Amino acid sequence: MKRVNAYIDGYNLYHAEVKLEDNRLKWVNLRALCQHFCDDGDILDKVYYFTSYAKHIKYRKTPEHIIRHKTYIYDFLKDFGVEATFGFFNTFEGKTTEKQTDVNLALQLFEDAINDKYDKAILLSGDTDFIPAIERVNKLGKEILLLLPPKPSEPPKHSCSPKFDKVITNKESIKKDDLASHLLPAKSKNNKMMPKQYLSSIQAKEQPEELTKNLKYSSWIPKEFPRCEKCKDYLDYERYEKVKPKD
Repeated sequence: MKRVNAYIDGYNLYHAEVKLEDNRLKWVNLRALCQHFCDDGDILDKVYYFTSYAKHIKYRKTPEHIIRHKTYIYDFLKDFGVEATFGFFNTFEGKTTEKQTDVNLALQLFEDAINDKYDKAILLSGDTDFIPAIERVNKLGKEILLLLPPKPSEPPKHSCSPKFDKVITNKESIKKDDLASHLLPAKSKNNKMMPKQYLSSIQAKEQPEELTKNLKYSSWIPKEFPRCEKCKDYLDYERYEKVKPKD
């Protein structure tokens, strides 16, 4: 039995999801997804999501992308015990870059290892900038699973930068079906609704007036998407309340 924490590079995952060209797959339940890659008997405790609000993108109207992002974090992920840590975007000489997100993740990963907060860490990212942090965690005798973001076409098994091969052997690749079978409910516990952009186009056609009214998880998920039986206790609120980690 191993204690597991998960550390998610939000924008690394998001950019991979965009390339899949299916908005429905962006509404993923990060706790359930990480639980899927745990071994039997593992106890998934903390799930940390590192991200930034894209305030640098200029819109004439209300920045709906930020509203959706906040809804995703505070009205949905929070219901499943996912903790968000924020960086920011900085623009200099016409170039915009994300700042502090990677640093925040690396520090949390390393500090938790020093303080014996986990036996195994799940690092969801394909960014080689984390290699120094991985090396230091290795020296502390902690196990790391590198969870690689999905790719549009089915890659060779665990396809990633060869630089990772020198520091980590335990790798898994997220597939499109993994995202599809670990989606969030359509309605949060505080009755916030999933943005319509993330609903099935088939459903939108079938239910134009009452698209999300009183829907539960099983009633909105697209028919072509399977539901993960292994993680069913982490995919709806009532079941999760019975299995969630104790403070």
